[in-house]
Amino acid sequence: MRTWRRLGHGPAPGRILAAVVAVAVVLGAADCAKPLSATPRSATRSSATLPPGARSSATRPSGVSAAFDATDRAWIEITIAMDEQVRPLLDLVPGRYADRTVPALAGQVRAIIDTELPTLRLLHDQADLPAQNPHAGMLMPGLVTADQVARAATLRGAEFDAFAVATLREYLAHGADLARSETKNGQESRTKALATTAIGTRTHAVSGLSPPP
Repeated sequence: MRTWRRLGHGPAPGRILAAVVAVAVVLGAADCAKPLSATPRSATRSSATLPPGARSSATRPSGVSAAFDATDRAWIEITIAMDEQVRPLLDLVPGRYADRTVPALAGQVRAIIDTELPTLRLLHDQADLPAQNPHAGMLMPGLVTADQVARAATLRGAEFDAFAVATLREYLAHGADLARSETKNGQESRTKALATTAIGTRTHAVSGLSPPP
């Protein structure tokens, strides 16, 4: 499991996306170079950065998938993981909230993911990405963990509301920041267009929240 330790407000989303891209490229090139019988190597944390659009020649795709650069691929996978992992928290809201603004926020988030996930999955397939998402379960700001869902399941009323709103705010804010990195550094036009939409929907949802305590 890759871990992005939080210092203060955590690493800048642009650096997160660049580091994920660098890890994917380096490990992908290594995997192509080793014998088929070799034992798979575990992914490790990297603080390396990658120039926009850079891609390992050892893993250069062909056909339709060639339109996607390394930044596009990383953003697609990370956003799918973020969207899928926030759903269990949303499922807890109906039976635990006290303030009616919480299910309203949960509804906004569910509408976002229900709208964008089909397009993300289509782009995922066209980019020829692996079926198993390497970013699922990664510890980073905005990616809801199983531990956070378990914690939320122990709460009710005002305590649940505060926890759920803080967690969803982080999901939305960091998701918007990662999408900005994609619009600046990505290559594939539909992926960048979806990232632009993701910025708008997430920024709008956050704008309706009270300032954090």
